[in-house]
Amino acid sequence: MNGTYWTQPETDKLLELAGDLPWPILCKRYNAWAKATGYTARNSNALTIHLNRNGGSRVPVGQWITTGAIHKILGVSKNVPAKWIRKWPEILKPVTPGSNFRGRIYIRRDYLLLFARQHPEQFGGIPIPNLLMLLENEPLAQSIAEAYPYRPDGIASYRRPPRPVRCVETGEIFPSILAASKAVYVTKHAIWVALQRSAPSAGFHWEYAPA
Repeated sequence: MNGTYWTQPETDKLLELAGDLPWPILCKRYNAWAKATGYTARNSNALTIHLNRNGGSRVPVGQWITTGAIHKILGVSKNVPAKWIRKWPEILKPVTPGSNFRGRIYIRRDYLLLFARQHPEQFGGIPIPNLLMLLENEPLAQSIAEAYPYRPDGIASYRRPPRPVRCVETGEIFPSILAASKAVYVTKHAIWVALQRSAPSAGFHWEYAPA
């Protein structure tokens, strides 16, 4: 068929896919359909121009999100969503459009929601507003924040909150080892060693205080 002329079935198919899929995936899906039905394959630029002329949008309406967006919304390392995909691909079902799209990986929001329900510990320590922005489910975000207030350290263990420390000689209580070390101008490690060995540091003895 003519490479520039668009038939009505082609236009209808493009508009059907628009708004439902991330653009790189839409291009691949459209051209797979075109090949199967005998229509002309189109590059991204041609699809964009025709979509704009017919009032369509390249922006997916909330169903898909990239791993890059996930780490930015949650305020976590890029390695976090990457680790989820390596460990639980059967739940997240990631989609990689191809090398032309700089390694982008897309995940459907409903799969992400399922993942959050099955592995809520992976979202531990993330503020409720961030969870709401990603999951769009207030009860789930609230329950995760309450049940898992700290970031995961491994798969199922969590970093404990800082333990208060007391100076034996003065009785002063500091909220953490770090706070105590700053108060007496030594390193955090020096206070930690003193606690483990019941030895002095900066001329004082130290002990953990009740939280």
